[in-house]
Amino acid sequence: MNSIGQIRILETEDNIVKSELLRLTAFNVDLQDFDVSNSYYYMGIKNNLFIPFGLFIKGQLVAGCYVSNFNDSLYIDQLFVNPIFHNTGLRFGRMILRYILNNKKQLEEIFERKLTTSTIEPLNEKCRAIYAKEGYELQDEIMVKAI
Repeated sequence: MNSIGQIRILETEDNIVKSELLRLTAFNVDLQDFDVSNSYYYMGIKNNLFIPFGLFIKGQLVAGCYVSNFNDSLYIDQLFVNPIFHNTGLRFGRMILRYILNNKKQLEEIFERKLTTSTIEPLNEKCRAIYAKEGYELQDEIMVKAI
């Protein structure tokens, strides 16, 4: 537990659904008539393709991240924060990203392989700048960091 909240792997069905709803909200998806249980990421989590992490503040899920591995790289597939916390200076996205990178050994055990880099695809220039501050470097359309 860090001083602000708790970050953990999401294991319950309820938390996985909450995470998907938060992710979709963060990316401005209209949730009316949307069936979370049919989403690509929900199915990927259920089929162990992604490991979902959540940041909880006072019991509320406020940010999440889905990770996978590809060619010995820790792939940060989805990183999202509840929109009410965007531009507040609380840096929940950075907090969860740093947690994941600092817990590389746990992920190596889960993936049963050594992870040598982390990759992420920036959605926009603001994201690119944030990831650069965390040590990622742009290579083609993705950003890479040795871990």
